[in-house]
Amino acid sequence: MSVSAKRSIFVAAAFFAFVFVLRVSGAAPAFAQAVSPPVEGRVPGIVAGTVPGPAPAPGTAPETPAGSGTVPAQGTIPAVFESGEYQRVREEVLSLGGVNRAFGLELYGEIAKEPGNLFFSPLSVSEALVMAYAGALGDTAVAFESALDYPLEGESLLALFGHLKLALSRVNDGEKVVLKTGNSLWVDEDFQVSADYASSLDKFLDGAVFPADFQNGEPIARGLMNDWVGEATEGKMTELFSSPLDPATRVILANAAYFKGAWAAAFDPALTSERPFHLGDGKSQVTVPFMERLGRYGFFANEDVSVLELPYGDGEVSMFVFLPAKTDKAKDLILAGNLDPDLFATLMMGRVKSETGGFVETEVRVAIPKFALTWGTESLKEALGALGLSSIFVPGADFEGIAPEGGLFFSDFVHKANVEVTEEGTVAAAATGGVVQTTSISLGPREFVADRPFFFAIRENATKSLLFLGRLSDPSGG
Repeated sequence: MSVSAKRSIFVAAAFFAFVFVLRVSGAAPAFAQAVSPPVEGRVPGIVAGTVPGPAPAPGTAPETPAGSGTVPAQGTIPAVFESGEYQRVREEVLSLGGVNRAFGLELYGEIAKEPGNLFFSPLSVSEALVMAYAGALGDTAVAFESALDYPLEGESLLALFGHLKLALSRVNDGEKVVLKTGNSLWVDEDFQVSADYASSLDKFLDGAVFPADFQNGEPIARGLMNDWVGEATEGKMTELFSSPLDPATRVILANAAYFKGAWAAAFDPALTSERPFHLGDGKSQVTVPFMERLGRYGFFANEDVSVLELPYGDGEVSMFVFLPAKTDKAKDLILAGNLDPDLFATLMMGRVKSETGGFVETEVRVAIPKFALTWGTESLKEALGALGLSSIFVPGADFEGIAPEGGLFFSDFVHKANVEVTEEGTVAAAATGGVVQTTSISLGPREFVADRPFFFAIRENATKSLLFLGRLSDPSGG
């Protein structure tokens, strides 16, 4: 198959799950008993107005309850956000993107304290957190507000995330770029959540609601959730929950994200060759395949870092590779998550636009390793606690917006993500797009050889939303 007939694939799948645990001592309270009568405004396992059916057979995907959302099909979004309504909130959507970018960089700084490869989705973390924030009250809600600094609250915030989902859905063309997210709420069949809460997740975030038996049918429930993960990530991730769940689990809130993109300009596989990649200890190296290409790209450099923009599709999404200079200071700035947040915001806000004072478009000779990595299943509990959310992980947290009886708190926030980058791709008819900065580069092609650990970001370009962040420390997977 010729290069022009192939797709250059960046495949990423990220799945996040909240595990809410209600701990009880002695006999279970009435609201947790199967024999307790339904209470108006509460949902015994599923959204109001629907009747729980029998549990699906092991290994089969659950049916979506009537009145609930589904894993969004390509390009779909709740109907409430269609037509011209998005245009009226465009500035708020851009503001939300800025909040998510800042939070993503802070979270990266916490996660990056551990050595090695890493990869996660700030967008999915944010969307999962807002699902929890929607059910928080009192001091717990204040903790979310302080840590996340969202421009709105309550249903207005959920609606804003819905508008963001609409904007992101528009990058899907079915071939060059596929980007989708899915949300689900898994409720123990003997537990009841607020109908208003379930309805809000369905209305604004397309959140499907499923019954589960965490107490007596835990293996089946775990299998069904893993099936949902597989479906939502196009089979790229088939198992998030491998160990048994705590029988005290009552609610799991889950978010999945999937992205597949073809490079706007393909790397020719015939030019791929083995090169040394120098590891972070400054002494060791591994030999891995490097993709190579000479072309016009967005490029930025200062004394600490060089940044390359590699667009996907028709330029709707881009990968930004941050390659530190060969100094200890630069390594600390970039790889340990201490990148200047103002510089990061400047670079993430523009695509080769002169007003950012950032990128120029110029000819660059690129050499970057092929790699595939899986990060997780990892707990983000400690990292989120360091960012001001420690109170949501202890008894006494107030999530009465989810269940009026109270008693819920996070037991953990688990995450798994994988990524694959190869040279295969479709050659685009257009250049990288965007407005070229007036600076002229005429000294021959710049060199961008990513032969040492680097930081990378994947951004949707219309809303400037940060989809994924990662660090490649060892492309051999060691």
